[in-house]
Amino acid sequence: MKDAALIGAVALGGAVGAVLRYLVYAGTRRVHTIVGGVELPIATLAVNVVGSLAFGVLIATLPERPVLRGLLLVGLLGAFTTFSTFAFDTFAMFRDGRPGLAILNIVANNLICVLFAWAGFRAALALAPAAT
Repeated sequence: MKDAALIGAVALGGAVGAVLRYLVYAGTRRVHTIVGGVELPIATLAVNVVGSLAFGVLIATLPERPVLRGLLLVGLLGAFTTFSTFAFDTFAMFRDGRPGLAILNIVANNLICVLFAWAGFRAALALAPAAT
């Protein structure tokens, strides 16, 4: 029964995370970030940065409850953030002869997301030191 609850929590979180990700993509269609005359995939960066920040906060503050962690970390944030889209966006930039933009995309997604995960973790610890 415990496995069923965990699987259900992951599925529910995944459904919510996927819908939230779609809403971010739909909401940023009109937002254009231009570098060198080329539109950057800002929605992918946005969900990965926000997801990294949220992961840092949650991993620092969530109690050791597998169902809750499955719901929020694996399900919600797993579906909300996206490595496969990031990988394809980057591949497409290389394929289209824009290696500089592809490298910028790699650096931005990795550096910014790691920094935001760290910032979320540190902020959560500072605001709720008893939660660890």
